[in-house]
Amino acid sequence: MIEDLMVIKQRYYEYLWRNVEDAEEYLPLLQNEGDLYRWSDLNCQDSNTANWQGHTFLNRTRLVLQRYGRDMDKELFDKLAGAFRYWLKHDFQNTNWWYMQIGVPSALCDLTIMLEDELTEEELDKAVSIIQRGSFSHNQHAYNMTGANLIWGVWTTVKHALLVQDCELLKKAVDRASYEFEIADGLKEGVKPDYSFFQHGPQHYTMGYGRSFTESLSPMVYILSGTEYQFSKEILKLLVDFLLEGQVYMIRNGTVDYLAIGREYCRPEAYTSIAIRRAAELYSKTSSIPRKANLEAFITAYDNGTPYIKETKFFEDSLVLTHQRQNFYISIKGLNNTLIGSESLNGENILGYNLSYGTNMCFLSTGKEYENMPAVWDYSMMPGTTSYIESEQDVLNRLNIWNSKIGLNDKCYASIKNGKGAMTMDFDNRDMLTGTVTYIVFDEGVIVLGTNICCHKQNNDKEIWTTINQCVLEDNFNVQADGNVITNGSFLYINLDPERKLEYTYAKVTGSWRRNNKNIPTETVAVDVLKIGISHGTSPKGSKFSYAVIDASKKLEVENIVNTPLIQGVEFG
Repeated sequence: MIEDLMVIKQRYYEYLWRNVEDAEEYLPLLQNEGDLYRWSDLNCQDSNTANWQGHTFLNRTRLVLQRYGRDMDKELFDKLAGAFRYWLKHDFQNTNWWYMQIGVPSALCDLTIMLEDELTEEELDKAVSIIQRGSFSHNQHAYNMTGANLIWGVWTTVKHALLVQDCELLKKAVDRASYEFEIADGLKEGVKPDYSFFQHGPQHYTMGYGRSFTESLSPMVYILSGTEYQFSKEILKLLVDFLLEGQVYMIRNGTVDYLAIGREYCRPEAYTSIAIRRAAELYSKTSSIPRKANLEAFITAYDNGTPYIKETKFFEDSLVLTHQRQNFYISIKGLNNTLIGSESLNGENILGYNLSYGTNMCFLSTGKEYENMPAVWDYSMMPGTTSYIESEQDVLNRLNIWNSKIGLNDKCYASIKNGKGAMTMDFDNRDMLTGTVTYIVFDEGVIVLGTNICCHKQNNDKEIWTTINQCVLEDNFNVQADGNVITNGSFLYINLDPERKLEYTYAKVTGSWRRNNKNIPTETVAVDVLKIGISHGTSPKGSKFSYAVIDASKKLEVENIVNTPLIQGVEFG
C-alpha cells in the first residue's frame, strides 16, 4: 500500500510543479517583511468573506512557484518560501467557514508538498496542524458534506494523507468520494440523472459548483490511476459523462453560459471554461478512462475555437434547455415549484431578483456578447424576462422575497426531437406579474411566444417590458423593416406580432462589478449596451408577444403563429 501511496505522491508533486500561465506581474509585489516575505498588495487580515485576500496570498504563492519551476533562481525560490513561512507564522483567520475548512487547508497542503524538503520539522508540524482542520482525520463535518464541498474535503484529505504517508487515511478519503459518486436522484445535491448539477439545494449550478467538482476531481482521478486506490470504471464513466453529457453543453467559444454558474455570474473570473478543458485532458491521460476519443475530440474543438456540441438538449432535472448550432448558442432557464431560482450569499448576487423566477435567456456566438455586462446591466431588464422597469434600489429591496426560494409556478416542461422542440412554462415574479411563455427551437434559432401577461397590481405606475436581450452593442447594429427587424452581432431579432413593435435603446454605460458583488473593489468599466424588448404598458391584462432570435446569416420562414392562453405554436414554411 505504501508503495502505491508514494507513487501517487510523486505524481501529485510533479503535477503541482507543472508550468502555468504568466505570473511575472506579481514579482514586484513580493516585499521583505523582516526575515520573511509578503505580497504587498494583499491584506491577509481583511474581513471579506467571499474574496479573502489571505486565501489569495496562498494561491498566488503557489502560482508563482509553478510559473518559475523547480529550476528557478535560488534567490526567488527563497523569497517565495519566505512568503509561505510568513503566512504559516501568522495563521490568518476568516469568519467564512469555507476558507478555514476548505480553501486554506487545501492551498496550504499544496505548498507544503511543494516545499517539503525546505521546511523544518517545526514548520511541517504547524502546517499539518492547519491542514487537519479540513481533513477527515480531524473534521467530521467535512466528511459529512455533499456535492462540490465534499469533493474539496476529499481532496484536502487525500493531500494530507500523501503528506503524512497515511495509507488508511488515503483509503478513507477515496472510499468517501466513491460513495458520493452516484447519480443524485430527486432533489438531492450532486450530479443529476440528466448530467446537470445541484448545489445549495435543488439549484442549477452545473458550471458553478459543478465546475469546481470536475476541476477538483480530474487531477485526483489522474494521480490515483493504475494504483490500488484508483476509482472504479463505473465512477470514471459517471465523471466523464458528466463532463461530456452535461458541462460541454453549456460552453461556447471558451465562454461559460452565465445562467449555468449560479451566483458566480457576478465574479469577473467566472466566465472562462478552461477548467473543463484541463479536466478533459487529465481524464484523457488516465488509464482505463472511458470515452477517450470523445474527450480528445472535445479538446481539439475547444483549442480550435469550434463548437463540439451542435445539438439541442433539455435538462429535465434543472429545467434548462440548451440549443447550439455551428454559429450560435441559445439557452433558456426555466423554473417550477420544486427548484430554487437563484441565491444571494456573502454579498454576491444582491441584484439577482430577475434571475429568480425563470424565463431567462442567454445568446452567445463569439462568446463576447455579455463581456463585462454584469458591471453595467440594468438588473430590472434581464434577457428573456418580463418584468417591471424600475430603479436599482427597487431591485435591491426585493432581495428577501426571492433569495434561495423555490418557484411559485408548477408548469415547466419540454419536448425535444431530432434537434428541434419546444419548452413552455408559466411564470410568477412574486410581485403580481404573471404569464405563460413558450420557446420553439429550430435550426435557425428560437421563436418565443408569450401570452396572458397580466399585472395584478392596482395602480401600478412602472412600465412592464419583455426584455429580449441586454447585451454588448456590436459594430454591425442595424434596424430594418420599420423597427421590426434588428441586427446585432451574430443575431437577428424579429418581431412577429403585428400589434407590437420592437423597442430598443443603446448607450455607453459605466458601472462596476461591485454593484452586484460587494467583495470586489470599486473599479469602473464602460460598455456600449443594447437593450431590445417589447413594452406592455403599466397594466397588461392578457397581453402577448411573439418574436424570433435567429442566426443573422439565415432567413426565417414562418407560415402561421398561434399564440393564445390555450394553444401556442408555429407552422414553418
